[in-house]
Amino acid sequence: MGGKIKKKIKNKNDKYRVIIINREKIKEYIVSRAQILMFERITILFVLIITTLIVTMLFFTVKYKEYKSFFKNNSDILALRERIAKEDKEKENELKNIQSITLDNINNLPREKKNLLMEIIPSSYPFKEAHDITSGFGMRQHPIDNQEKEHKGIDLRANIGDEVISPAIGTVIFAGQQSGYGNVVIIEHMFGFQTLYGHLNEIDVSVGEKVGKGKVIAKAGNTGRSTGPHLHYEVKYEGVQINPENFVKWNEKNFDIIFKNERSVKWEYFLTIVGKN
Repeated sequence: MGGKIKKKIKNKNDKYRVIIINREKIKEYIVSRAQILMFERITILFVLIITTLIVTMLFFTVKYKEYKSFFKNNSDILALRERIAKEDKEKENELKNIQSITLDNINNLPREKKNLLMEIIPSSYPFKEAHDITSGFGMRQHPIDNQEKEHKGIDLRANIGDEVISPAIGTVIFAGQQSGYGNVVIIEHMFGFQTLYGHLNEIDVSVGEKVGKGKVIAKAGNTGRSTGPHLHYEVKYEGVQINPENFVKWNEKNFDIIFKNERSVKWEYFLTIVGKN
């Protein structure tokens, strides 16, 4: 057991006689006032340190409980934050890959970027399945006039009533009759593209209507100057007719065909759409 200071007796030399009594024996020490003050200061400092440690431990214990409670009550939010951070990282890596894309290696575009381009630029046949091309783009012998004339589109074999669909999102800017083409629909697409559909049997859209890729816009027919049921199909870029055959054969499997064969379009510009700076 520790000792106990029984009494302090001051002497003439400013010294103190300290008597400590414990169970076994009595001990007597002579200490100075300075030593007494030092002992008291050390005792106070020790008490302050212990108190500070206890308060600190209590503080961190409370904060830890709050931290655990926050995670328990906000697990969905935290999971969402982690998912967003992961997606941001994936997008950052994807952007680095996209920035290295050129027309020479455009097949390396991610699938969703390819689909984006084929949603906004006319792609695939204006039917739900491929149809034979019966007359190509450019100069040809006109089947009625029997003279060599420029064919501004392509003719696709069709039966009367075959559903004609939009090959990209756009807005209908004409739906009516045109000389020679009979019933006609014209759709304005994004970035300077237009498509025209002629010799229609039935028109199923109206001017100003927004259409998505795959939307049924008409039925094929034999109206206007025509030798038989078919669809006359044109693609324009910035007001100039270009070969639609390159566009009807353009799909995810043959993604680079349009960039190799149709050089009149400023394709480098479209790389900005998919993230290239």
